[in-house]
Amino acid sequence: MESLIQEKLSQIILREIDIPLGTLATISYVKVSSDLTSGEVGISIIPGEKIKEVMELLKKEQGHLQHLLNYSLNLKPMPRIGFIYDPGLEKAAKIERLLEDK
Repeated sequence: MESLIQEKLSQIILREIDIPLGTLATISYVKVSSDLTSGEVGISIIPGEKIKEVMELLKKEQGHLQHLLNYSLNLKPMPRIGFIYDPGLEKAAKIERLLEDK
Protein backbone atom coordinates (compact mmCIF):
# COMPACT_ATOMS: atom_id res chain seq x y z
CA MET A 1 0.00 0.00 0.00
CA GLU A 2 2.83 2.43 0.86
CA SER A 3 4.55 2.10 -2.51
CA LEU A 4 1.22 2.46 -4.31
CA ILE A 5 0.44 5.67 -2.41
CA GLN A 6 3.96 6.99 -3.06
CA GLU A 7 3.74 6.35 -6.79
CA LYS A 8 0.25 7.82 -7.22
CA LEU A 9 0.85 10.82 -4.95
CA SER A 10 4.09 11.62 -6.83
CA GLN A 11 2.13 11.74 -10.08
CA ILE A 12 -0.59 13.91 -8.53
CA ILE A 13 1.90 16.40 -7.04
CA LEU A 14 3.76 16.64 -10.34
CA ARG A 15 0.51 17.38 -12.16
CA GLU A 16 -1.31 19.54 -9.60
CA ILE A 17 1.25 21.52 -7.58
CA ASP A 18 3.39 24.37 -8.91
CA ILE A 19 6.70 23.60 -7.24
CA PRO A 20 9.00 26.66 -7.52
CA LEU A 21 11.27 26.69 -10.57
CA GLY A 22 14.69 25.21 -9.88
CA THR A 23 13.41 23.14 -6.96
CA LEU A 24 13.48 19.37 -6.68
CA ALA A 25 10.82 17.98 -4.35
CA THR A 26 10.46 14.21 -4.16
CA ILE A 27 8.57 11.77 -1.98
CA SER A 28 11.29 9.81 -0.21
CA TYR A 29 9.00 7.50 1.75
CA VAL A 30 5.45 6.79 2.82
CA LYS A 31 4.70 5.16 6.18
CA VAL A 32 1.17 3.99 6.87
CA SER A 33 -0.03 3.31 10.42
CA SER A 34 -0.90 -0.27 11.31
CA ASP A 35 -4.60 0.61 11.58
CA LEU A 36 -4.45 2.33 8.13
CA THR A 37 -5.91 5.58 9.47
CA SER A 38 -2.90 7.80 8.82
CA GLY A 39 0.07 8.04 6.53
CA GLU A 40 3.30 10.01 6.86
CA VAL A 41 4.74 11.26 3.58
CA GLY A 42 8.44 12.16 3.70
CA ILE A 43 9.41 14.96 1.31
CA SER A 44 13.01 15.69 0.28
CA ILE A 45 13.61 19.19 -1.08
CA ILE A 46 16.62 20.70 -2.84
CA PRO A 47 17.79 23.45 -2.57
CA GLY A 48 17.50 23.94 1.17
CA GLU A 49 16.38 27.55 0.78
CA LYS A 50 13.06 26.32 -0.66
CA ILE A 51 12.14 23.90 2.15
CA LYS A 52 9.79 26.24 4.01
CA GLU A 53 8.08 27.45 0.82
CA VAL A 54 7.47 23.95 -0.55
CA MET A 55 6.32 22.51 2.79
CA GLU A 56 3.85 25.38 3.26
CA LEU A 57 2.55 24.82 -0.27
CA LEU A 58 2.06 21.07 0.32
CA LYS A 59 0.38 21.61 3.67
CA LYS A 60 -1.93 24.24 2.15
CA GLU A 61 -2.91 21.81 -0.63
CA GLN A 62 -3.06 18.74 1.62
CA GLY A 63 -6.86 18.43 1.51
CA HIS A 64 -6.95 18.75 -2.28
CA LEU A 65 -4.15 16.19 -2.66
CA GLN A 66 -5.93 13.83 -0.26
CA HIS A 67 -9.13 14.12 -2.30
CA LEU A 68 -7.31 13.36 -5.57
CA LEU A 69 -5.48 10.44 -3.98
CA ASN A 70 -8.74 9.01 -2.60
CA TYR A 71 -10.39 9.34 -6.01
CA SER A 72 -7.53 7.83 -7.99
CA LEU A 73 -6.82 4.85 -5.70
CA ASN A 74 -10.28 4.15 -4.28
CA LEU A 75 -8.85 2.15 -1.36
CA LYS A 76 -10.86 1.42 1.76
CA PRO A 77 -9.75 2.59 4.22
CA MET A 78 -7.55 5.32 2.76
CA PRO A 79 -4.98 6.67 5.22
CA ARG A 80 -5.14 10.41 5.98
CA ILE A 81 -1.83 11.76 4.65
CA GLY A 82 0.46 14.28 6.31
CA PHE A 83 3.67 15.77 4.94
CA ILE A 84 6.98 15.69 6.85
CA TYR A 85 10.28 17.17 5.66
CA ASP A 86 12.93 14.47 5.11
CA PRO A 87 16.49 15.88 5.09
CA GLY A 88 17.98 12.68 3.63
CA LEU A 89 18.37 13.88 0.03
CA GLU A 90 19.83 17.22 1.11
CA LYS A 91 22.35 15.46 3.40
CA ALA A 92 23.38 13.14 0.57
CA ALA A 93 23.90 16.11 -1.77
CA LYS A 94 26.08 17.86 0.84
CA ILE A 95 28.19 14.73 1.33
CA GLU A 96 28.59 14.37 -2.42
CA ARG A 97 29.75 18.01 -2.72
CA LEU A 98 32.25 17.48 0.10
CA LEU A 99 33.64 14.37 -1.58
CA GLU A 100 33.96 16.20 -4.91
CA ASP A 101 35.94 19.00 -3.25
CA LYS A 102 38.61 16.59 -1.99
